[in-house]
Amino acid sequence: VEAQRGVVRVLAAAAVDAPSRAETAALEKTARRTAEALGAVAEYLGCRTFPPVFIVHRRDFGPEEFGNGEMKAAQGVLVRANLTGEGFRDSALQAWLLREALLAQSSGLAGRERNAWVLDGFLWWWPQSQGGRVEALDDAARAAARAAMPADFGATHLRAWFSLRQKIGEEKARALAGSGLAVLAQRRGAESQRRFLGAMLAPARPADVRGWVRDVWRSPAARLRAATGWNEADLLREWRAALAEETVAKP
Repeated sequence: VEAQRGVVRVLAAAAVDAPSRAETAALEKTARRTAEALGAVAEYLGCRTFPPVFIVHRRDFGPEEFGNGEMKAAQGVLVRANLTGEGFRDSALQAWLLREALLAQSSGLAGRERNAWVLDGFLWWWPQSQGGRVEALDDAARAAARAAMPADFGATHLRAWFSLRQKIGEEKARALAGSGLAVLAQRRGAESQRRFLGAMLAPARPADVRGWVRDVWRSPAARLRAATGWNEADLLREWRAALAEETVAKP
């Protein structure tokens, strides 16, 4: 089964002898929904290309067990999953694929330590903001991010993101990073934030020294300044201030 939206192409197949009607229907539904979900991300970021996505249905997998096919970035992303298992959720599969696809798009550079806070933040912010349609930094999100933020939070934490993530945990790190993106949209404008995310996550990077050199030349701080007019110090100042604000009780 094949589905496409814009530059996103999804192919789904069953690794079984004789797929049932339910399995065939699941392949069609999952391929279509995944193409729609990832296609919306690609359109938002302004991706000119996107790695192909291959979904292989396996009956022996658990409902939220996703097996990485370990393809080369240029080949795309392959995942094995049980699409008809009790408890399977399309949204969980799409969240897993979003991270892997963005890593493949950048030949892994989006996951490089100095860039990783943006990827972590986007993985939190995108569903939290319903694809950029609503304000992501609600009272609960602000409180969670404030609890996760180190007292001396600064540029060194962004550049050593793996260390911070290991210290506070992956979920808290994503919420903290996502709050920074939400603050950027709130205080600098949604289009500025979108340009920054596009500069960080949309370009296809070659899987050789050329991609690495381009990433060295264009640091996250440089891309932030070019996309938003803010430097790193501006973002961190507003970020800390936004999380420090006390929630006002509503009458």
